[in-house]
Amino acid sequence: MKLPPWQMSFQWKVLHRLIPTGRYLFLRKLRTSDTCTFCELSTDNLLHFFFYCERARMLWNELAVWLNNDKLVISCSNCLLGILDAGIALNTIFTWTRSYIYKNRLSGNELSPFGLRTFICSQLSTFRTVAKHRNTLETFDATWRDIAPIFSSELSL
Repeated sequence: MKLPPWQMSFQWKVLHRLIPTGRYLFLRKLRTSDTCTFCELSTDNLLHFFFYCERARMLWNELAVWLNNDKLVISCSNCLLGILDAGIALNTIFTWTRSYIYKNRLSGNELSPFGLRTFICSQLSTFRTVAKHRNTLETFDATWRDIAPIFSSELSL
């Protein structure tokens, strides 16, 4: 499964620490403080931005509940980098969660589990439509068979 260019570009920016966190903007003199604008408790670096901020943690905790996988440990490193042997579907969900956090924090919108769920369902629906158009629906369904039932009430697969 190929990710759209914007998602690949976004992940590249995450890996190269080019996301405009509070610390990044402060060092470039674009902000007067490096404190997180959401929780206002800590320096807003990449790890805080995506994982340690209480608002982001709420989303990752909710995602862990949805996935209901006893073997899955959502840590800071696998939130940012993915999990090597977890499969493309789960790592794509992690990428979508990061992009949801990024887009909402930049626009100043609140992070919510409902918003994340809606965003993931929208992305899955788009990917499924593309797979249908390309006659690769069987491959799509095989790739997403473990994840899709979690979102079955919002998405008919």
